Amino acid sequence: MTDRSLPLQDWGPLGRVLAGAAGLAFGALVGWLVWMDGRLHLRLQIDLFGPELPLVDDLPFLPSLGLVGLLLALAGFVAWVLKSGSLDRPVLGLIAFSFVAEAFPVLSQAGLLLLLLLLAQRILRHGDMPFPTTLLMLPALLILISYATTFVLTNEFLPIIPTFGYRLTANFLIVALLPAIIRTRRQLEIFFHFLLVSACISVAVEWGQFALSAVAHRPITFLAGETAYDKVTTSFGTFPRLTGLQIHPNLQSNCISTLAVLALWFGLRPRRALSLGKRVFYLSAYVWLALGVLFTFSRSGWLALGLASMVVPVFRFPRLAPLYLMALGLSAAIGWKTGLLEATYHAVENLQKASADFRWRIDHLAIEAFSRHPWFGIGTMGILDYYNPWRLQVHDTYKQVLAEMGLFGVLAFGSFMGLVVWHLTKTYLTSRFSFDRDWVLGISLAFVVILIQNAFVMFLWVRFLWLMVILMEVVYMVSRNQTGRDPDDLIFLPPPRPTPA
Repeated sequence: MTDRSLPLQDWGPLGRVLAGAAGLAFGALVGWLVWMDGRLHLRLQIDLFGPELPLVDDLPFLPSLGLVGLLLALAGFVAWVLKSGSLDRPVLGLIAFSFVAEAFPVLSQAGLLLLLLLLAQRILRHGDMPFPTTLLMLPALLILISYATTFVLTNEFLPIIPTFGYRLTANFLIVALLPAIIRTRRQLEIFFHFLLVSACISVAVEWGQFALSAVAHRPITFLAGETAYDKVTTSFGTFPRLTGLQIHPNLQSNCISTLAVLALWFGLRPRRALSLGKRVFYLSAYVWLALGVLFTFSRSGWLALGLASMVVPVFRFPRLAPLYLMALGLSAAIGWKTGLLEATYHAVENLQKASADFRWRIDHLAIEAFSRHPWFGIGTMGILDYYNPWRLQVHDTYKQVLAEMGLFGVLAFGSFMGLVVWHLTKTYLTSRFSFDRDWVLGISLAFVVILIQNAFVMFLWVRFLWLMVILMEVVYMVSRNQTGRDPDDLIFLPPPRPTPA
């Protein structure tokens, strides 16, 4: 394959001079900002961001750290573009990264904008653009209509418009665009690798948050302003609930535990089906992400990851499944008889027990709202004002649909998920490629994590949930190509060029 990179040396002396001048200017700017940070302390943060600081509260040198991080990220992205010779991989990587970094919503908008520009360029260059159709767009349209009923059900619809616009671009548009850019098995695997690396980076941010919290003697995470939920007290001491690149530890655990299960599934593939390097990568990622889930102190995350991980060997090694299940049953019996299971349950329950009790009150409001408004619900986010002095959301995604979207929303989401399940079943039964069947089982087991956690938290509009659903549809659409050859009309990530003789 020809080298399409654009090293700095190819720009000549002028390019090196400009790069050096840019580096000096950046260093001077950072130095000045650090000096101002040290001189004015939090006054500079308030002047720049207002009294309600974004992401974290009262973090020293936030403007300096933010500027350095932003410019380093931009420089890294530009370097990646130059190295790869095109925008395809960097844009796909940015989109994958945005799904595990909801603390920075601008990433999703930037990724979507770059993707649309890239697609527009391809359309103008070639005159047309192949766009695979999926029936999933029909129930997705029903969900959009159900969401839009909120404008009729509420007296103040203007505050809803920005949220509606964000969810339209961040959730619904990706449903339409992802099947258009991921059309081959190679592209699907590349995108998954980007997701896995992004999740590992998010866990690395967790350890940075842990170190900052230890130095500052208070939680330093992206759970800004919610001091009641940013730490947990255990018999070993008080620990911060780490969020990684998410805005809440529950969202972090949902994201990384789902990808951890997929990594475990692929890491346990048969010996001849996977290289040693990939096996080490997958299994190491699983361990790394599982540690990240542990320190989110998300009890639903622990439960979901534990159950899904225990189920993986049953499907991966079906011949050994009876022996494995007997060992699990014996271990459970010993734990029950010795009281270890009961002690573990009470220890986990006592972690922020008041938080668990509190959720039942909000869930009760959801049932009452549905009983009084069964057809179209009370509108998206309407539960915040429905006799709700705490102004908290329903901590149960299923009840959230019932209360806020009614039976119409249940029909929309039911048909949406039902169609996905039918397509996955069809793929598993009809595809002649083991890659497709492996993906069907793996992503189904990973989705168990989301199904479990949906019963404890509100994930309805979380971007990662929508990503996993559309990835299921992508697996089906990719599997429809039974020829084994890449399509000739790929618009994204074309196959590697053959090396000239």
